[in-house]
Amino acid sequence: MHSSSNVLDQMAFIADKKSIIFKRTLEEDCIVYGDSDRLQQVIRNLLDNAIHYTPSGKSISIELQVHQGVAELKVTDEGSGIPKEDLPHVSERFYRVNKARTRKDGGSGLGLAVVYQIIKKHHGTFDIQSEPGIGTTAIIQLPNTPFTEDVPTK
Repeated sequence: MHSSSNVLDQMAFIADKKSIIFKRTLEEDCIVYGDSDRLQQVIRNLLDNAIHYTPSGKSISIELQVHQGVAELKVTDEGSGIPKEDLPHVSERFYRVNKARTRKDGGSGLGLAVVYQIIKKHHGTFDIQSEPGIGTTAIIQLPNTPFTEDVPTK
């Protein structure tokens, strides 16, 4: 996670500009094996979504901890939340919860689909829990052991 500190610092700066409280709880010396650039892209995509959907004065938190050989990353926001009927579709390419949004409003509908694919290639899991009006938590679990094969980067 150390190599991701620049991403976290950049996203904390963006959150601060929007008056969003940015909290970090990161387990010391946690090593996550895989493609560093792609894993940083995952963090950036998740935090970008959280910042986009969280109003000023609310908070975003990122937590990283290890449980029984699994690194777990959680990004939680106090944003608008995602309706239950949309949750199964958020990792589909070009899916937008708000159909009225267009590309000029920001985003392409690819962010969470990209996250899902990267995590899948790293032999991990990706889950979203959300409550409309309360917020959303993205949960990623990755094996905390070296791979016996190369992780594809494309």
